[in-house]
Amino acid sequence: MRRGNFHRLLDIHGARLQRWPAAERQSAERLLAADAGARAARDEARRLEALLDRYAPPVDERVAGRILNRLARLPERRRTTAWGRWLLSWDELVPTWPGLATFATLAVLGILLGLGSIDTSLLDRGEFDISGLVLDASPSIALNQ
Repeated sequence: MRRGNFHRLLDIHGARLQRWPAAERQSAERLLAADAGARAARDEARRLEALLDRYAPPVDERVAGRILNRLARLPERRRTTAWGRWLLSWDELVPTWPGLATFATLAVLGILLGLGSIDTSLLDRGEFDISGLVLDASPSIALNQ
């Protein structure tokens, strides 16, 4: 195990090697036996964990009471049936309606503007190919230009 990987795992799992994944634990034990820098990093992590374990911030009872009261007033979470989990509920869909409505309006407006700008004289002469506008790399080919 490289020292950088050891430091990363030390940050993730802490100084107690019992918390580490078994495969990583064995590599870390070998590195600790051979590298004084790794041992120093583990000792520093142990000191930090001990300080964090001893830290107990003061609790304001009024604030804790307000939080507990608000939690007690929260509505109970509904249980959904198996088929209900696959469907969107109205509550989940409501925030997306403005975005969907805006998108649909702009799409219809774009189609109407696009249809309104077609030169109808090309349609009368039979020189207009709508598939060329949609599928060709250069839409001017569809206009025979």
